[in-house]
Amino acid sequence: FDLLLLKPIRADHISLCPRLSEVKNDELVIIKAHIESHTQPATARQPYKIICYTPNGYLNLVFFKTYPGQMAKLKIGREIAILGNLQKILGENQISHPQEIIDADKIATLPKINVIYPLTYLVTHKFLRQKIAEILSLYEKSAELEEWIEPALLKQKGWTKFSTSVQTIHYFNSESLTKARQRIAYDELLAWQIAISMSKKRGIQHKTVPKISGILPEAFLESLPFELTKAQSQVMSEIKSDITSDKKMLRLLQGDVGSGKTIPAIFACLLAISQKRQACVIVPISILAKQHFAYFEKLLKNLDVSTAILTGSTTKKQRSKLLEKLAVGEIDILIGTHALIEDDVKFKDLGLAVIDEQHRFGVAQRSKLWHKNTYPPHILVMTATPIPRTLAMSVYGDLDISVIDELPPGRKPIKTLHRFDSSRQKIFDFMRTEIALGRQIYVVYPLIDESEKMDFKDLNDGYESIVREFPQPKYQIGVLNGR
Repeated sequence: FDLLLLKPIRADHISLCPRLSEVKNDELVIIKAHIESHTQPATARQPYKIICYTPNGYLNLVFFKTYPGQMAKLKIGREIAILGNLQKILGENQISHPQEIIDADKIATLPKINVIYPLTYLVTHKFLRQKIAEILSLYEKSAELEEWIEPALLKQKGWTKFSTSVQTIHYFNSESLTKARQRIAYDELLAWQIAISMSKKRGIQHKTVPKISGILPEAFLESLPFELTKAQSQVMSEIKSDITSDKKMLRLLQGDVGSGKTIPAIFACLLAISQKRQACVIVPISILAKQHFAYFEKLLKNLDVSTAILTGSTTKKQRSKLLEKLAVGEIDILIGTHALIEDDVKFKDLGLAVIDEQHRFGVAQRSKLWHKNTYPPHILVMTATPIPRTLAMSVYGDLDISVIDELPPGRKPIKTLHRFDSSRQKIFDFMRTEIALGRQIYVVYPLIDESEKMDFKDLNDGYESIVREFPQPKYQIGVLNGR
């Protein structure tokens, strides 16, 4: 069923028996040819070649790998039809490893369009097309599936039945393709909404809701050296309502950088501690873990709360001692990286998990957290910049949403600007101006080293570029990465 709903990315036209001289390099074509000779490789590194004659000139079929019996089928004198990408190399026409080679009289069975699907590791288009074709064939022969959309809605939208829509998508019938895509998209969203609705109705209910004892959360708020914004107060009210209810909290806290998301996160941790339970805060990298730990320690220094930090760089001795304390409940809040979800990290009673930057924390990892306790802990995920997956989870998924949409008093709004590479020099000039005013700048690169698979700027190359523009000793430049 998954393959039935795997939608093609696009469909490319296949040229049928074109003049070889008019074919663009690497264009997908169908060509009729006559096999004239075979040229076997003299060394293991040379390819096997089959020389073919066409009405428009000669064509070489090139095979760098062959399997037993493959070449024996391509006998001299045989008339064939070839489907493949034609390349022009050193004045010669060639097709390397054709997609299809069949008898010339069966040329009509070859596809007229090349349907392109999204691929994953080690899966080829040829294999995927073959499997999808087999499933479509079985689907067409099987009994018609019962239609689940009311006829009136199908008529109103101009949609076809589900089975027809699926075939249209894979066969790329351009006349009704848009309507077919709409129909399938509706089915997928409807199924997703039903599943989420059922999940929310079930919920995860605690048999008993631990009572909040003491005034730890209130004492924390009174100790803050600044006033909270209305948005922060509203978010904390929503979090408290969740944690004191009989259902597990699963909430997304969204707010721009500097909006003060950490305060509600600390408040949530203190609510869990007031229920005689523990809390953890998980961040993507060690540097952020250290920043959070320092901030928690600063704001909680006058409160009876035990905090600790665990990252991949924690020594074996420190880790062993920390885990012992954690297991007996001597640590209230544990802050760290994904090292927190490892099997040997055992809490006495984990009541809350705060996850910073949700998009870097997968479903499988979140599931591991749920199994660290008899009852799954409350989950609070935070993000400054929601990405498509997070947006999908919040709009259609199982996350309730809290938004901090205002900045603390005195905090200047953050400007986000987009510039193209052609404006690089203007950006450098802006950086010089800011540095002259006594400010600092950080530049983030998506990669540390150059990658053959991704065409992104890397840190090493970027550092050299920055050093050329900002020479020492006038400018001091540092490099920091996750390694």
